[in-house]
Amino acid sequence: MTELDDFDSQINSELDKFEREINGLSKKEYQQKQTAIKKCDQMKKAILTLIESYELEINNIDKNSGYADSLKAINNRYNKLKKDLEYKKTEGTGQDSLFDNRSQQNRQDMTSREN
Repeated sequence: MTELDDFDSQINSELDKFEREINGLSKKEYQQKQTAIKKCDQMKKAILTLIESYELEINNIDKNSGYADSLKAINNRYNKLKKDLEYKKTEGTGQDSLFDNRSQQNRQDMTSREN
């Protein structure tokens, strides 16, 4: 296995982990979700660094070596997962704020009744 094959394998492995983390976001409570989102953001940055290194290695060897197709597939997958993460970040935000406002309103109603 060449160094580029190792890079390819490592990036795809990291993308698999990233995808699992993103898919698990919907199942988490608000606080857990925020922590998991931070972890996903860190993973996203680390994967981008790997992809950039992979691209540099490919450019140093030969753009027509066949690895360019692999790089394109990796970039497409990374971009899709990045969009999925952005969607998951906003998913449920409307519900969270709705219920948050409602609970604050209920507290205000209860305290006004006491006075």
